[in-house]
Amino acid sequence: FDLRRNASPLRATSREVWMSMVTGTGVANREGSAKARWSLEVGGAAHLPLISRWAVMVAATGKSLVTDEVMLVPAELFRVGGQGSIRGYSDREFAFRSVAFGQLELLMYLGDQTSLYVFGDGGAGFTDKITFHRSDRTVLLGYGVGIRAPTRIGTLSIEWARNAKETRGLGRIHFGFKTPLSAQ
Repeated sequence: FDLRRNASPLRATSREVWMSMVTGTGVANREGSAKARWSLEVGGAAHLPLISRWAVMVAATGKSLVTDEVMLVPAELFRVGGQGSIRGYSDREFAFRSVAFGQLELLMYLGDQTSLYVFGDGGAGFTDKITFHRSDRTVLLGYGVGIRAPTRIGTLSIEWARNAKETRGLGRIHFGFKTPLSAQ
């Protein structure tokens, strides 16, 4: 399901909350036998006005693939990194069986729908089972600044981002474009 209160573009005074959940099952014929699979993706976000031209946006996403299969090819795993997940990394840089990540943005609106923002993203990914041992997970942290502006056919965003492990280099530039038909 996908529940969003209002499909209009975000404004400084918009109070928006949305959630989505996608689940699926299937059978993979591999390794000489049929292996059952089950996947779940959940997410939610909120855009909340603060004072005057300021707002905050928070988002959280979790994805998990449950199967008895030992080996999965990277195309079958959840890909994260870059625009839309954990900024500061290359697009779809990491592949995980289970992943959870969050995003936080502090926005300053320059006009009705144009905003400058600072952001921090973070999450953890698991290639096998979810455990609380540090050695079994990959922790990802990214931060940066961006601008989001409406165009005649959608909303354009340009972001400069770095990840927490980067000690050299200038970071990355992420470009995003959403139309009213884009998935949220």
